[in-house]
Amino acid sequence: MADMGLRVIPQQPIETGRRIYFADLYLPELKAVIEIDGGYHFTEDQRRCDKNRSGGIWRLGYHVLRLTNKDARSEASIKAKLSRLKR
Repeated sequence: MADMGLRVIPQQPIETGRRIYFADLYLPELKAVIEIDGGYHFTEDQRRCDKNRSGGIWRLGYHVLRLTNKDARSEASIKAKLSRLKR
């Protein structure tokens, strides 16, 4: 993402008022949070938790992008998802 001119901050704390979440990656220029979801994120309980987490972060005005482990390894996938965000 550095080749796109974006600064990346790992494990950025984000306080929603009720909780503090640590974003996997934070891109301040886009006010975007990237969450990388491993296999356990696809269970029903974890999907519900992830939806609540994304919603709380989104309500603060952040873009929330969720990537699978596979997508996170693909520079093309990352660039395609980021290109949808307005700078």
